[in-house]
Amino acid sequence: MKAALVLNGKEGEFAVKENFIICADGGYNLLKDRKPNIIIGDMDSITGLPYGIEVVKHPPEKNLTDGELAIDWAVKNGYTDLVIYGALGGRIDHILCNLSLLAFANQRGAAAKIKSDRVNIYYYKEGIFNLKAKTSDLISLLPYGGGVLFSYSKGLKYPLDNLSLSPFQTGLGLSNVAIDESVEVGIQKGAVFVVHHK
Repeated sequence: MKAALVLNGKEGEFAVKENFIICADGGYNLLKDRKPNIIIGDMDSITGLPYGIEVVKHPPEKNLTDGELAIDWAVKNGYTDLVIYGALGGRIDHILCNLSLLAFANQRGAAAKIKSDRVNIYYYKEGIFNLKAKTSDLISLLPYGGGVLFSYSKGLKYPLDNLSLSPFQTGLGLSNVAIDESVEVGIQKGAVFVVHHK
């Protein structure tokens, strides 16, 4: 099942289109015209608990972030296709933690992407991934958690065939360009963030 997960990053306007909405604490403050199905977190960022919405409250001193708690709840309740909003605004350490939510979800058997009005971010590990794009879209593929070995690519201006990147070598994966409406990349080893600028 599919769900939206709204975080508290103040990145500007975004439209949540999914039917089921999970707010991680202060993500509730960012919803304009929609009512979430559930709010999860320690409630330190929310401006007043709403009436008639399910709330799962956790203590402030905890080992997981509100976003991680929300993903755990989602997976346990059958939501394994997650679209994350509100992940890119605010403090840089929060943004880095929010990016890691993509791998956190993957480890728990869920597919997740970060979505905003200007960029989508995905996490892929060993295997093949496909991406719909417009020609001339910028697409960056950045190693995460270690080195990465690409086996091939299709639909990109700069081929990734048999390309190996070390954990801190990002230049060769940065700012590639879609030359087709369908992009395909094979990852033989490791994991990457795919940043798709729309």
